[in-house]
Amino acid sequence: MSECLFCRNAYKDVPSWFSVLLNQKREPICERCLSQLKPLEGNRCQICSRQLMETNRFKDVCFDCYRWEQQSATRLLLNENHSLYHYNGFMKELLATYKYRGDAMMATFFAPKLLALYEKKFRGFQVMSIPLSQERLQERTFNQTELLLQNWPQDCICLHLKRKNREKQSKKTRQNRIRSFGDNPFELDANIFLAEKLNKIVLVDDIYTTGTTLRQAAKTLKQAGAKQVVSLTIAR
Repeated sequence: MSECLFCRNAYKDVPSWFSVLLNQKREPICERCLSQLKPLEGNRCQICSRQLMETNRFKDVCFDCYRWEQQSATRLLLNENHSLYHYNGFMKELLATYKYRGDAMMATFFAPKLLALYEKKFRGFQVMSIPLSQERLQERTFNQTELLLQNWPQDCICLHLKRKNREKQSKKTRQNRIRSFGDNPFELDANIFLAEKLNKIVLVDDIYTTGTTLRQAAKTLKQAGAKQVVSLTIAR
């Protein structure tokens, strides 16, 4: 018997012939939890990976990204985002458990999947996790986005991005998050100018909601010399 990394219930870890023949490692979660993770598939926004439907799109981008790109202050800040899963009810509860209830072990499931996506899409880019303010770090005792970089190649990771103390984004409404774009909570270490090897940067975060946080971080990096900023998140 094994214990599911997500729900903590015991389950029988019975490998299939398919996984044995291909020497595939079994996922450390039960079938019930695995079935509730919904990978992003199909026709998606070329910028943020949101699944496109006739009611939420303008050509090949979603309405949110279209609006971001129509404003001179936010155009081309975030070149693209790739996410692993839909932000459904199960994922919402999962990330709340991970972020706010201290279940840091969940990062061991997502970290290798984000690394595989990084190696497929952005190998050679430098990587920065979205930082917490000192106040939030003291509350949670760990930075959930830094843990998503577990076992990544250390030579691609740099942690120069810092966060000021601000109101939590999770407490704001969708519209208030977007309106607060000008109040940028991010800064770089003093006297840091991004050298040529930092021209291309991948931001790693747990969730893409409105894109405000990632674009604020991207703005800070581009003002310091970055040429291209993209992002990877668990959920969209």
